Amino acid sequence: MSIRPWVGAVLAGAALIATGCGSSGSGNDAASTTPEAETQTIASTGDPSSDKLAQVLARGTLILFTDPAYPPQSYAAKGAKRLTATKCAANQLTGNQITGYDAETGKLVAKQLGVEPCFVTPSWTEVTSGNWGDRWDLAYGSGAVALDRMDVLYMTQPYYSTPTNFFVPTSSTTTKPEGLSGKRIGACAGCTMEEYLRGTLSLPGPKIETVVKNPTIVTFDTEVPGLAATAKGTIDAFLCSEPVGSGAIRNGAKLKMIATPAYYSNKTGYVDRKSGLAVAAFVERVDQIVQGLHTNGTLKDLSVKYFGKDYATNWNTWYADVFAPPARVVPDLGLTLKDQMPYSKQWPFNIGYSSTDAAPANHTVRFQESHVELIEVAIRPGETENMHGHPYPSVYADDGGFMPTGAMYENKSIVDGFTVPWGKLTTPFEAGTYPICFSAIPEPPHQVSVRGGPPQHFYRVHFKRVDGMDIKTSWRTWYPAP
Repeated sequence: MSIRPWVGAVLAGAALIATGCGSSGSGNDAASTTPEAETQTIASTGDPSSDKLAQVLARGTLILFTDPAYPPQSYAAKGAKRLTATKCAANQLTGNQITGYDAETGKLVAKQLGVEPCFVTPSWTEVTSGNWGDRWDLAYGSGAVALDRMDVLYMTQPYYSTPTNFFVPTSSTTTKPEGLSGKRIGACAGCTMEEYLRGTLSLPGPKIETVVKNPTIVTFDTEVPGLAATAKGTIDAFLCSEPVGSGAIRNGAKLKMIATPAYYSNKTGYVDRKSGLAVAAFVERVDQIVQGLHTNGTLKDLSVKYFGKDYATNWNTWYADVFAPPARVVPDLGLTLKDQMPYSKQWPFNIGYSSTDAAPANHTVRFQESHVELIEVAIRPGETENMHGHPYPSVYADDGGFMPTGAMYENKSIVDGFTVPWGKLTTPFEAGTYPICFSAIPEPPHQVSVRGGPPQHFYRVHFKRVDGMDIKTSWRTWYPAP
């Protein structure tokens, strides 16, 4: 998202998935028209002079960043006037004055906190630079979870995700991103799109390859003039979030989208890392609220409302192969092998319960050899795994949604009362920081049921052999020179 100053009473759109245009936002779109989680009044034990959550609750308002000219993410609610009975300061907008995906997300967080939403309009550069001076509390502006921003900002639970695509004039013959190499390409200034074109974009996950080589980069303050310039043929292409460009097309722009995305990004709410107050409790509570809004479908409904598409349930896009109907299904063994021949002293259960044999619909082997085995684990909403276990010590790696509060799942073990003695976290957990890793001993047969919310998805490395101290004498055998 790019920087946009406040312009009179024009309040424009917020985003649901990376950035977006789309509908012009006619009518008074209020949060009350969307499903919401039950409001919870939060009690604070902190000191408002030193704790952000306590300050917000004592003040009775949640001060949110907004961009008043960024539909459908954030924009003016048609005909809305400032509330007369409000706790919002004179230089702040009241909640009814602004709407859009980003704005409504912020309002829902405020409602769950039991406070009134108020909006301010600093520039996007001010937001992403940190050091807010506690002038606002939380920024939903379709900002990406980006590594270069983590030094100054905390990343809260992502609230949607979008592909980022190139848009070209309808007369263009270019069909792949590579075909734009050496061309004039637009992007919003200071956005991840500009960083992508410059080859400096750093997002969590694998390194992003810039397939467009040597572009002439043209930056714009917002996506709107950049897309307009593309439609006129002034530049060859414009890079932006799919919902932004698609929205422009719906509104009549003579553009078309190159189907292959340049990259995907998660959109997050920012909290100032340089706040003069302690923010850990505030960030944790915001994470819990957003997870709940995912679980009850509110964010999905908001996405469809403002973007015409579900950008909130990311796993459908990210893991289409994993969460499609399983290719291999076997009958559930249940307790049938409970008293059969044990596999080992460390794992006194029948090897038939091994995860990839007993529950192949949920455990996919991604790599294996004599030493280690990499398993991708996926449990779909509403699904119960077959009874299965893990015969070897393992490392559990989760790159998102670590034990989400909004998820509803049950774990039934063949051993009554058994709790896996996980090892310690690799690093102290911090909101927005992944992956999270644990070590675990061999796990008895069990089965997980996902009753609601997002799917369970993580990776597990099984150590068929643990080198331990024997590496001193056996390393030449185990790891011979090539």
